[in-house]
Amino acid sequence: MKKMTLLSVVLTALLSSLTAQARHDESYFEKRQRERMEERRKEKALEKRANQINWGANYQDLLNENSRFFKRLFERYENGNIIGLELVIASSSWSNIESGFGHTMLRFVDNVGTEADDVVLSFVANVDTLKLNYFKGIFGGYPVFPQVKSLRMFMDEYNNKQRRDLDRYIIISNEEIRKNIINQLRNQWEQVTNHRVETQKSVLQETLEELNQFSTQKYGEGNYGILPLRSGTGSVFALTPVPNNLTSNFKTTVEEVFPVKYELPESSELGDYTFFSNNCAGALVNFLKQVGYPYHKKMGFKGRIPLALPDYLQRALINPYPIIKIHSLRELKDKAANILELKDETYLQYDINTDQVKKLQKALSLNEFRKLNEIATLDLDAFKYYASQIQETKAVSFDELHGITKAPDALYEICNNSKCEQDIIKGLEEFYGKGAFSKIKEINKEKSLKAITKWRHDHSTKRRKKVITRPYKGLLVNKKILDHQKRFYLLDSRW
Repeated sequence: MKKMTLLSVVLTALLSSLTAQARHDESYFEKRQRERMEERRKEKALEKRANQINWGANYQDLLNENSRFFKRLFERYENGNIIGLELVIASSSWSNIESGFGHTMLRFVDNVGTEADDVVLSFVANVDTLKLNYFKGIFGGYPVFPQVKSLRMFMDEYNNKQRRDLDRYIIISNEEIRKNIINQLRNQWEQVTNHRVETQKSVLQETLEELNQFSTQKYGEGNYGILPLRSGTGSVFALTPVPNNLTSNFKTTVEEVFPVKYELPESSELGDYTFFSNNCAGALVNFLKQVGYPYHKKMGFKGRIPLALPDYLQRALINPYPIIKIHSLRELKDKAANILELKDETYLQYDINTDQVKKLQKALSLNEFRKLNEIATLDLDAFKYYASQIQETKAVSFDELHGITKAPDALYEICNNSKCEQDIIKGLEEFYGKGAFSKIKEINKEKSLKAITKWRHDHSTKRRKKVITRPYKGLLVNKKILDHQKRFYLLDSRW
């Protein structure tokens, strides 16, 4: 009996010991879990802070770049240099959801310098983070932002980097419409710049208070200075403390950089940006309606999809002429990769040597060879050889090199007299080719008929049938555009 009692005591003690050990192990495991979660939380916080710092620098550069190009646009308009408008469509790219249906832009054609230096307007989402929030992009949450750059810069972005073609369509206009557009853009840009000025002082003060609280704890009050960090265009996007007893080993960490938390405007006159409705195409349609262009009763599918927008606007009577294409460098990159027997065009970025350059020189046309430096990375010797060969050829402009053709000035204008009528017919035949005017009339009559054709239910036959209706009142708002269409017989006779 005593042995059994002793054994029971030993087993109980052993079980207690094992339980205690298990509890100890469990608490250690939980401790490690908490430590790891805390580490991940800090890493995410640092990543978020770094993204905020980078976004601040990029956003300041965007605003400054926009200011520069708006200044160019307004000056050229005031000097009478803006002669027309073009719709520009970038082809689709499925690298991300927002590019899958193309991208829409509005080009201001002027008579200054080269075609590539013309100002181009693009309505985009005013995003307040480095990465786009797709929930906000789909359901709204970003105001529409009027971004302006040169055609050359958009070509570098779409033609070169993203390998996307740019399609141009002439939008007929007159001085009244162009004045309305410029005034609308002035108002929109003033709202953005006024908001920037009004909020800059308060956000800087908030950042300064946060920095002082951190630095006083770390260095002591009065033992540090403040260094402003500036973007590429010179604007302050962050502040960082610098200790008075600075040493050569001093390094600034992400935690010690305090981003200036600039506030975006809460809304825009053009509303919130959404991928499938008020996107680059939908915002442009609404904008054109505001400045006096004809419009349909409903925006529909084609008014929201960039690739379908040319057809939508043609039925709205404002872009009656055929496409003008700017080809991307996609085909040339593929051609060069095939000549060099590379797996794909991405291998062109790995230091092409002199022998390979000579091989391409024999196989490519002179104009294609001139673009070699844009599509491939050359090693030093190869670049020297390439440069020497290009110097021996006749210099060409950027427009000629990339096939940016200049349309006759008369084609951009709304015509209401016999003088411009002859100039336009002549310009169409010279620019688009002989017989172009007849084809343009035929296509536009067909499109105008579709604009007044509706499907109606026939109660007697219980079937749907096509009927001709009166043109929607929105299509009749600009009498001068209607007169232009009638003068060139671009409308169906039933209008």
